Amino acid sequence: MTATKRGADDAVADGQTDLSGLPRAETTAAPHCTRLGDDLQLDWPDAGVRIEVTGIREHREGATAEFAVSVNGIELHWARLGLASTQARTTFAKRLHDQHKALPWGTLVEQACRRTMHSLRDGAPFICLMPRLRPEGERFLIPNLLVRRESNVFFADGGHGKSLLGLALGIVATGVALPGIAPVTEPVRSVVYLDWESNKEEHEDRLFKLLAGVGIKTAPPIIYREMTRPLLEEVSLVRAVIAEHQAGVVIVDSLAPASGAEPESADAAVRTLTALRSFSQTTRVVLAHVSKASADQRTGPTRPFGSVFVQNLGRSVWEVRSCQDEDSDEFRMALFHRKANSGRLVSHPGLRFRFDAESIRLSLLDITEEPELVIRASLVQRLRAALAKGAKTIPDLARELGVKEDTIRKALVRNPKTFVQLDGDAAPYPWGLVVQR
Repeated sequence: MTATKRGADDAVADGQTDLSGLPRAETTAAPHCTRLGDDLQLDWPDAGVRIEVTGIREHREGATAEFAVSVNGIELHWARLGLASTQARTTFAKRLHDQHKALPWGTLVEQACRRTMHSLRDGAPFICLMPRLRPEGERFLIPNLLVRRESNVFFADGGHGKSLLGLALGIVATGVALPGIAPVTEPVRSVVYLDWESNKEEHEDRLFKLLAGVGIKTAPPIIYREMTRPLLEEVSLVRAVIAEHQAGVVIVDSLAPASGAEPESADAAVRTLTALRSFSQTTRVVLAHVSKASADQRTGPTRPFGSVFVQNLGRSVWEVRSCQDEDSDEFRMALFHRKANSGRLVSHPGLRFRFDAESIRLSLLDITEEPELVIRASLVQRLRAALAKGAKTIPDLARELGVKEDTIRKALVRNPKTFVQLDGDAAPYPWGLVVQR
C-alpha cells in the first residue's frame, strides 16, 4: 500500500498542507478496516480520512507500526509510533491537527492504534472440532503429489532439477497440463515464486520452454521475486502479495538461504517453516538440499539438509533424484515419497525432461529401468523392479540387492498386495508380483 503523494503545489510556505478547499467534518464512528496481508487500511468515509498501517511489529519494549495518513487523497503525515505510548499518540495527533484542524485527530489516532493492536494479537479463533471425513480429492491440490494448504518439501542435491520441478508444479497448479504430472484438482488464481538461488531470466527461459513443450504461448499467472533477505524478514510483504493476487501456491527456492544465518540449526528450521505456515490458505512448495553425507550415500532414503525439524514440520516430504548422460539432451528424475502426515506414502512415476533449443518436453519414466535411480528407492520399490524381470527366490534377491535375506522376507510378507509366493518343485520357493486385474 502506498499513500498518494503530494504535488509541489500542495506544500505551503509554513510547512503545512493546504487543505482549505476540503470539507470540514466530524467523525467518531469506527473505521472500515481492510486487511492486506499483515498491513491494514483504515477508512473513515464520512471524513475522507485514510490511515495505511504497515510494518506492524511487536518488540520487547512494545508494539510499533508505520502510519501514513491522508485526507481525500492528499497525504498529511507519515511516521512510526509506539501503539501503547500515550505520548507518541498525542504527539502524532497534534501534528495532524496542525495540518488540518477540522477533524478529531485524537479520537481517530486512538481508534487506529487500538485496531492495529487487535490485528497484531488476534490469532486464529478457538473452535470446536467436529468429526468430518475429508474426501480424498480434497486432500491434494495435485493428486498424489501436492497436499493442499500444507508445506510440501522436495529435497535433492544441487543440480538434480529441484527448481525445474518447482516451476513445473507451479505451472500445473495454474491449470496448465504437463505430461507426467497429474492435472490440478482446482486451478489456483496465481502462484508466488520466491527465489533465493537463480534469477528472472533463467526462470523465464524455463517457463517459455516448458510451455512450448505443450504448445502454449500464454503466460500463466506466476508472480516472481528475487530474494536476498531471510523469509522471516519478508513475511509481511509476502503475505500482502498473496492477498493482493489471491495466490494459491507459494514456492520457496530454496530453504537454506530462506532460513538466514545457521540454516542447519533447529531454530532456523522452526522459524522459517512456522513463517510458511502463516500462509495458511496456500499450498507451500519448499525446495531443499541434502547434507554432504546424504549426497554421497549410495543407496536408500536420505534426509533434507539441516535440522530434523525440516522433515518433521513438512507435512509431505519427497526426495528427488536424477541422472543425465554426458552430451545428452535428456534429464531423468525419480520422486520418492519419504514422509506423509495424513494418509499413506504414495508412489509417483519418474519424469523424463527432453531439452532442445526452444522447448522442454516432459514424459513419464519407468525408474525400474534406471539403475542409478532405482538404487535410491525404498526396498519395496527395488523388489518390485527386481521381480518385474521374472520370479526369484529370496536368496537370489538378497544377492542381487545386497540386502539380508531376513529383511527381504519381511518386506515380501508385509506387502501381500504387491508380492506373492509361487509354487515350486522344491524350497526355497520363488516370489513374483501380484497380477493386477
